[in-house]
Amino acid sequence: MSIQNARSKSFLLKPMSNKVFSISKLKPKNYKGQDSDIINSSMTIIKANSAQPCTLNASLSPSIGKFSFTTQLLQLSELESRLFFNNDQESSEKVTSSLAVIDELILIFPDLSTLLSKIKETFEEHIGVLNNRCEALEKNMCNNSEDFKRLKKRYKKLALESLDIQAQIKDRRMRAFELKKEKNKLSEELLKKNDEHIKLNEKIKRMEKELHHCLHKLSMGGNMKELSIQIPIRTNMKFDIDSQLSPIGPNFEFTPSPGGPEECFSPLYLQVPN
Repeated sequence: MSIQNARSKSFLLKPMSNKVFSISKLKPKNYKGQDSDIINSSMTIIKANSAQPCTLNASLSPSIGKFSFTTQLLQLSELESRLFFNNDQESSEKVTSSLAVIDELILIFPDLSTLLSKIKETFEEHIGVLNNRCEALEKNMCNNSEDFKRLKKRYKKLALESLDIQAQIKDRRMRAFELKKEKNKLSEELLKKNDEHIKLNEKIKRMEKELHHCLHKLSMGGNMKELSIQIPIRTNMKFDIDSQLSPIGPNFEFTPSPGGPEECFSPLYLQVPN
């Protein structure tokens, strides 16, 4: 949109319609004469007052020269274009331009100086509050930026430590898995060794039993070779035995005397028939 087109659409430069709206058209015919007189008198008063400046706040407004209505419209159109067609400006520049427009409006309409000054003062106070808040926010942003940098460094350090710990955990899990496999293997070997140990113990017990039995037989055979009995004279004469002391061979059968030990063979406990 060009400036000329925008100005042509501005409400300040639109031509006023020459048509006069008559209230008498809405009234009954009996009141047309009275209404036309009232309207004509009102239009006469408006035309007379339009040539004179308004006295609103005249005591508070500065003393400046009088402007015609057409000049005021041109100045307002210029101010309007300054506000609406400088879109490339930053927010601070726009605020400065708006305050400058208010100052120029005070010069154009001195009767509105008090109102415009109050509006400008309100805007300036609000802008001051916003600037203070902006400074506080910038300070907080600086502090937060420093904190963020520290936290970022700490996060990187913790991330590296976490990666190292994860690698250690993975290594230890692998080692634990290998140790578990080795443990199972050793457990199987231990079970086999236990079975072999039990079998060896049983075999040793059998061998000990056999050895004890063999030793017992050997001891019995040695005692029988050395065993001698005393034969009575009558028995000796009856059986033609040369000596009363006669050895007993290993294959000799005899009966232990009553009351004697079963495995102890002594001449004192042998009973020889008469």
